[in-house]
Amino acid sequence: MSGQDNNNAQPGTKLKSRTVYMIFVLLFFVVLSYAVILDGLPQAGNDPLGTTVVSQNIIDYHDIFMLHGKFASYFKRGKTYAYQVAKKDGHVYYYFPVGTPLLIMPLVYAENFLGVETYKNNNDAKIQKVAVMGITLFIMIITYFIARRFYSHLWSAGLSALTFFGTLVGPTVGTGLWSIDFEILFTSIIILMLLRVCAGEYRNNFIPGLSLGIIFFFGFLVRPTFAITILATFLFLYIENKKLLLVSAATSGILLAVFMAYCHIEIGSILPPYYLLSRLSTVNAFHAFYGLLFSPSRSIFVFTPALILLPFLYFKKNDSKRLLLINTLAIIMLTLFFINVFFPHWDAGFSYGPRILTGMSFIGALSLIIIIGGDNNKKLKYAMSMVFCSLLFVGCLIDVNGMYSPYTQQWNAYPNSDIYTNYVVWNTAYPQFLMNRSMLIDKCYSQSQHLGISDKQCFPIGEPNPGSRFFQKYSHHFYAQFNALLAASSCYIKHHKISAMTPLTAENSGCLSKKYGGFRSPSPNDNWTNEGGWLGAWPPGKSFSDHVAIGINGPYSIMKGIIKKYKRRSLIIYFKCPYLLDVNRISENKSGQLIMVFKRRGP
Repeated sequence: MSGQDNNNAQPGTKLKSRTVYMIFVLLFFVVLSYAVILDGLPQAGNDPLGTTVVSQNIIDYHDIFMLHGKFASYFKRGKTYAYQVAKKDGHVYYYFPVGTPLLIMPLVYAENFLGVETYKNNNDAKIQKVAVMGITLFIMIITYFIARRFYSHLWSAGLSALTFFGTLVGPTVGTGLWSIDFEILFTSIIILMLLRVCAGEYRNNFIPGLSLGIIFFFGFLVRPTFAITILATFLFLYIENKKLLLVSAATSGILLAVFMAYCHIEIGSILPPYYLLSRLSTVNAFHAFYGLLFSPSRSIFVFTPALILLPFLYFKKNDSKRLLLINTLAIIMLTLFFINVFFPHWDAGFSYGPRILTGMSFIGALSLIIIIGGDNNKKLKYAMSMVFCSLLFVGCLIDVNGMYSPYTQQWNAYPNSDIYTNYVVWNTAYPQFLMNRSMLIDKCYSQSQHLGISDKQCFPIGEPNPGSRFFQKYSHHFYAQFNALLAASSCYIKHHKISAMTPLTAENSGCLSKKYGGFRSPSPNDNWTNEGGWLGAWPPGKSFSDHVAIGINGPYSIMKGIIKKYKRRSLIIYFKCPYLLDVNRISENKSGQLIMVFKRRGP
């Protein structure tokens, strides 16, 4: 369990043994890194969308902020643009931090050399997978070397893997090329270097200081909150190694000054909008504080249970230099938490757990490795390490679900967690980390109740009931379509058998405009039109029925209005959350399938 090699072994044997261990550890991490991207990156189309496209734009046009030609067109959505970019004075600019596109330029350049264009054939997501695998591998390796200072090869490899998968690092890094990904990597490198400072291993301060300065600069470019880590590290170095502080501060300061000058020339301000403190707000601070601590779906302790140990072990005796490092890490963690409390989007939108606290989660786990690993009492160290690993393993069971289960991602959409934040994050009946298909269907039922239609028979439609199929064309005239279908039902049953009623027969009889028709397959059990309308007798397939069913697909907000308008006259309301099986088809604009049943004569 010790981090020290066997000093009694012969030098040649010792080196050979260490090499064999390192080869196996590296292979182990490569396999785990590949496993991270094996199921794809479910969030590659959210904030990380177009990261590689921006990188290629920088390579081709030597412009960090403004997107040109086909690269700007990549983000175009009809007459508007995706939220990842902003349009100003007729130009399109990348909104998110530019650090990640800059850092992956070598990878994108290599892909371009092989003939791969980032803006074609979903190549953006494919290249993101390669980048994520590389970042994952390096995070595990650096974490291994941190643990190796206190533990054996085997323990260090295990702790590295458990730290990745048992904290928020796994479901964040493993779901997309977020700006946090490189932040985690840089944080691990800094902590390893500070441990070496504690051990007095740096005799020449120039190269380590230069390296730290470059990491500080790119860390800030990747994610503005990295400034907290930088300032805390400056404080540590001021106490422990002023020469290293001078070199690193000078390096990062010069690079930052050059970047700010470039920003002033290109965009007219010293920093891009994303980097400014004006993004913070006190509006949701109260909810954010309690939510990030106690929400069943956003609490830092739910998704990183090992952090429960920190308050109990923080005051444990340690040598003065390591104690200074532990205090520095504690300052970073607490500041990150309170900064994110004042972030309006504190729940991190469509993410798994409190994604914005991934850095805090990771630093907390590394702090515990240092605290527990530095104990000189071997029995106590072993006992605490077992408890720590057990909690990390529990974290794995929770967090791996966020990497591979489509239902944990769909949890964000039904209802939309951006719109109904408080309703979603405080819902103790349907916590995100427990979400599966059955619970998601139940959650949809709960959504129907939340809409105010619980006085009706409201439940999701499930196979083999009708309405289980979805088509990709949706009408923009939802109310008109619904009214047309209602009118068609009244018109049709005056002259024909209700059992034969479909959108096609209603259209052929002159009761339904062709605008709302386009019937796909004329069978009583599948009456959905190309435009997302449904018309038929209810229950379907019966030779005689006194009921007519009208169905429609459409945005959540409009579905709510139609339900409110017709719910008093309807007998039954069926409301289904769509796309329970395919997480990649989630969209705010295709968020509800509704069937309402009326008496034979209509409303």
